[in-house]
Amino acid sequence: MIYCFGLRARYEPKLDSGQPFFKIGRGLHDFSFHDGGAVFLTENDAMAFMLANQIEGGRSVYGVLAEWDVDTIQLPNEPYRRLVKSSPIVRLPFNEDMSESSESLPRSDVERGGGG
Repeated sequence: MIYCFGLRARYEPKLDSGQPFFKIGRGLHDFSFHDGGAVFLTENDAMAFMLANQIEGGRSVYGVLAEWDVDTIQLPNEPYRRLVKSSPIVRLPFNEDMSESSESLPRSDVERGGGG
């Protein structure tokens, strides 16, 4: 398992629905190219990135059912890796909200998922 973060208001209803929910992989999605979702090797790496970049407000870290060495690539000048193939997102046991701020990376970098 590898890790990502996303808005709980977006991720939790998708996970509660029982329908598959995916972190988007590299490729063509909705008629445009996507570099692949930002992912991290460990839960701590994802949390540290959020803290270092002041990414706050209703976000939690989630698991991604993919393998670091097989399913991700490193793009130049990015401190995280990109997901190569769309992979299921799973809830972790102790997700916690970082704060009530609304700071974030652009949506295409952190929270694209199945269904929109």
